[in-house]
Amino acid sequence: MNMLAASIADISAQIENINRIKYARTRNFTDGAVTRLSPYISRGVISPKYFK
Repeated sequence: MNMLAASIADISAQIENINRIKYARTRNFTDGAVTRLSPYISRGVISPKYFK
């Protein structure tokens, strides 16, 4: 069972570890490299502005 990160530091580390090239190539595939950040964005924990 995958648990969601509980702190901003954990979320930041998760963002830093995103392989952007692999994500861009495979994000639309069922076994692709996804970020798993949607729960944080949809609930307002982080915003897309955070990524700039």
